[in-house]
Amino acid sequence: MGMKGLRVLGKVSIFNFYIMVFIILSSLLVFRAEGSIKNLTPVLQSDISSILKGSLRTVYDYSGPEFIFLIYPFIVDKSKIKSSSLKFLFFSCFVFEWVVVLSIYHLGVDIIPKTLWAFFYTTEAIRIGIINNFRYILIFFWILIGLKSVALLYYICVFILKDNFNIKKEFYIYLILGIIAFIIVTKYYKNRLVRNNILYITSPLSTIYNLIYCTLIALFIFFKKDDLIEQK
Repeated sequence: MGMKGLRVLGKVSIFNFYIMVFIILSSLLVFRAEGSIKNLTPVLQSDISSILKGSLRTVYDYSGPEFIFLIYPFIVDKSKIKSSSLKFLFFSCFVFEWVVVLSIYHLGVDIIPKTLWAFFYTTEAIRIGIINNFRYILIFFWILIGLKSVALLYYICVFILKDNFNIKKEFYIYLILGIIAFIIVTKYYKNRLVRNNILYITSPLSTIYNLIYCTLIALFIFFKKDDLIEQK
């Protein structure tokens, strides 16, 4: 997908957006199954340090919006960037919070730490007509969403390498990165537990880098915007 350019990635992202909407709407059926509102209480009883520690474990799920700074020169109507970014942020937060709340409602906080994919176990409670196990449908859709995310990150890596080293043929970059990614995944990401441990160490570093990166660009734009207006 990444080799086809931004247009194809954009269309795939739109398709995945509708998949996510379908997952959210269908997950409402969980409220008809076993669960208890008591699992969600008490609310806001954790101290600040516990909230911050929990936030570090979820940083990876919110990564990627810095991609907007790379594709900014290719955007035709730049006036929509702010609204689009805010919509993306709102939707991402809503989806993540919805998955968390629904999993806690159905499973409870004692069972969730013992599962690898709590939301998948939650969706087993969904019963739709002749469908025996909705969980497999969800896994299939989730794979499509995962492939889209991989394609976007892959495109970002290729874009940066091509621009910095002035490489003409993108095919070789995709090939080399694919081989490197395959070796790293098979050697260091053998299961989700190992992956979580690695992300727990690397996520704070990548978050600090992204914050510094985005802040510097925002400051540069803020102080240089008057010069850009005069040039126009």
